[in-house]
Amino acid sequence: MSIILTELMGDYEQYEQNFNKMAKKQKMKVLGLESIQYQMDLVNKISIKDQIKMNYIDGIGTNPLEEYNALFKAYSEQDLEKMFKLTQEELGDVDNFSDNFLNKRNQNWIPKIEEIAKENSSFIAVGAAHLMGDKGVINLLREKGYTVTPVK
Repeated sequence: MSIILTELMGDYEQYEQNFNKMAKKQKMKVLGLESIQYQMDLVNKISIKDQIKMNYIDGIGTNPLEEYNALFKAYSEQDLEKMFKLTQEELGDVDNFSDNFLNKRNQNWIPKIEEIAKENSSFIAVGAAHLMGDKGVINLLREKGYTVTPVK
């Protein structure tokens, strides 16, 4: 889907790539919270029909650039409620997607984030959809006693 979106949207800023370039330039260690195979296995558990519902492929009349820009604007303004609403609209009503692809992963990441942060001062980046809500990374870390503040 990322490849399709890149083709549809043209040249847009990809933060993950930028973070990786900055880390490489500073000779910093880059770790993942999970493997790509794990992510693919999660996606493969979703029927093709539901995958199509979730993505822009069947979205006649949708504009992925407009949706990306709206999400980016909400992110820039630190408007987590708006981000949550936009994310829910984008994901649609695919059964258990939010629980499996977001909430369970968020929960799995917390011990890994804690371990990474114990070793060194760290910068942790996750997708915007993982930030918000009671089961989002921000709230889960706060529940563990961490202070989480936005960086501009």
